[in-house]
Amino acid sequence: MQLRRTANAGFLLTLDGTTIAMDGVCLEVYPYQATSPAERAKLLAAPPDLLAYTHFHEDHLDPAFAAAFPGPILGTDQVAQLMPDQKVYCRPVTVGSLKVIPVATRHIGAFAATTSHQSLVIQGSIRVWFMGDATPTQLKQLLPYGRPKVLIAPFAYATTPLAVRAVQEIAPDHLVLTHLPLRNNDPDGLWQAVEAMLPQFSMPVLIPELGETISL
Repeated sequence: MQLRRTANAGFLLTLDGTTIAMDGVCLEVYPYQATSPAERAKLLAAPPDLLAYTHFHEDHLDPAFAAAFPGPILGTDQVAQLMPDQKVYCRPVTVGSLKVIPVATRHIGAFAATTSHQSLVIQGSIRVWFMGDATPTQLKQLLPYGRPKVLIAPFAYATTPLAVRAVQEIAPDHLVLTHLPLRNNDPDGLWQAVEAMLPQFSMPVLIPELGETISL
């Protein structure tokens, strides 16, 4: 399995010969970075088998890129409304040998009331959970689908003792953190908060940079 970080909070997942871009092309929402021109070019040259989105916020989704995508798209009702001419699935889909299951979860913080949000369970030779911007307490919503080998989650899953305990109870083999700004452009001190909590995790924690590929 490979993960290439292509966006602020998103990745290109390669698993069992199938590729899925999960929140994989985004716009800039300060201080979070947009998908770079180089990453966009790579995705256009070798389009993924599926675009999958957790919600419609621009730090997770570039609507223009998605609207021009020729393949299948998985998203929420709000994602579908942004692309009325495009078929957007709002239910589990099978692509290649993988099954992708959207699970309704609550967006973290004040956006919960106005944002239709889902996390993704990817079932293949291994199980991957992609949380999007779900609050850490929503991890239990995905437990009926089986514990993950790889949990992909935003920085908030490593900033408080409560969040760390929630991850520890799920016990993935690996935790991959995302949605962090550049270290030299971090007005909220997110890197410092995360690094203070990393010793509390019992599993390896990976924080790939934009454009970086990791193999698990």
